[in-house]
Amino acid sequence: MQILKGTSNTAYTSELAVLKNFIKNRKAFLLTNAEVSAPSPTIINANMIVNSVTNTDVIHSNDQVVFTATVSFSAGIEKVLLYYSPGFTGRFSTLAMHDDGQDGDKTAGDGIYSVTMPTFQPGNLIRTYIEAIGADNAKSVTYFPTGAEHQMMVYSITAETAVEKTLVINEFMASNTGIIKDEAGETEDWIELFNNSNTDIDLSGYNLTDNLDNLTKFTFGSGITLKAKGYLIIWADEDQTQGPYHANFKLSASGESIILLDKNLVILDQLTYGAQTANKSAARKPNGTGDFVIGDHTFALNNDGTSSVDQTSFSEIKIYPNPASGEFRIANQNEQTLDISIIHVNGSEVLSRSIQKDESISIPDLKPGLYIIKYLDKAKKLLVLQP
Repeated sequence: MQILKGTSNTAYTSELAVLKNFIKNRKAFLLTNAEVSAPSPTIINANMIVNSVTNTDVIHSNDQVVFTATVSFSAGIEKVLLYYSPGFTGRFSTLAMHDDGQDGDKTAGDGIYSVTMPTFQPGNLIRTYIEAIGADNAKSVTYFPTGAEHQMMVYSITAETAVEKTLVINEFMASNTGIIKDEAGETEDWIELFNNSNTDIDLSGYNLTDNLDNLTKFTFGSGITLKAKGYLIIWADEDQTQGPYHANFKLSASGESIILLDKNLVILDQLTYGAQTANKSAARKPNGTGDFVIGDHTFALNNDGTSSVDQTSFSEIKIYPNPASGEFRIANQNEQTLDISIIHVNGSEVLSRSIQKDESISIPDLKPGLYIIKYLDKAKKLLVLQP
C-alpha cells in the first residue's frame, strides 16, 4: 500500500518560489564559466524580402523570397545557416547564407548575409530560423530568434486566384435532411460545379476543400470531365468508398468555406457562407455568375429556371416504369418536340435526345442508381435497377 502525503496551495506556492530561485542561482553560476559566458556572434536586422519588397504579407509560390541578416563577431564568422521546414511539424533542412554578392546577396563583405529560398506549393506554412557560427576556437553559436527551434520566423504560401470564372461553385446544400439523396439512397450535403465555358474541362488533379490550410484535401481522380455548360455534383459526405464523386469532408450547416482549385493550386472559385436552412440550397443567380441566394434547390439544373419553350400550356410528361431496368418510356402529351437529358446524380449527362410522343428509351448500359430526367426547366427522378 502506498501512502501519499497531502499538500496545500500555500505549500505548493512556497516550493515553487524555491524552485525558481534555484534555477536563477544555477544560471548565475553557469555564467561564471568561461566557456558559457564567452562572447558569441550577433544577429540583427533579420528580414524577409519578397520580390524586392521587405516583409510583405502575401507570398505566392512563384515569388522570390530572400532572407537577410546582419551578422558580426569579433573573432569572425565561420558560417551562417538558415534552417527551414514546410508544415507545422517535421525536420528542418539547411541553406547556407552568404555575404559574397551572390544568391540574393546585394553587396559582398558588408556583413549582411543572404539566401534565396526554394519555392513551395500554396497552402504551405514555412518555419525558419538562423544560426551563426563564430570562427573562434569554441565555435560559438547564436540563434535568431533566440528561442529557436521553439521560436521561429514563419510565413505561408498563398494560392493565386484566377481572373476568369470558367469553372465555378454554382450551388451547394449544407443541411440536407432528405430532400436529395445520393446513388446509395443516403441523405448527404452536396456541392454543384458549373462549367461556364464553351469547352469541356478535364478535372483530373483539380481540388476541392473547406480548409485554406489544406488545399489538396479532396483531389479529383483521372478521367473526370465536365462538359461545356455542364453541371457536376460532388457529395460532401466524408465517404470516398462510395465513388469518385464523394469528397472526404462534410459541410457545416453553421457556416464555413468552400474552395475550388485547379491542378496548379490556383483558386478558381471560393466562398464563405453563414448558417444554412434545412433543405434549402445556396445558388448563384444569375446562373454561374451571380451572388448566392438561399431558396429551393435546382439540383444539376440552371439556377435561373429559364427555358426557350412556352410553358403556359405545357403538360407534364410521364415516366414509366419507375424504377426501371433495361428500358423505360416517356409519354409526351404536348404538340412540340421535347429535348430531354438523363443526368447522373453526380451531375454528368449520360444521354440526351428529342422526344415526340410516347417513346421507349433503352438504358442497358446505365449503372444502377438514381438519375435525373431534365427537360425545359423541370426535372423528374428515375431509379435504375440492376437488370
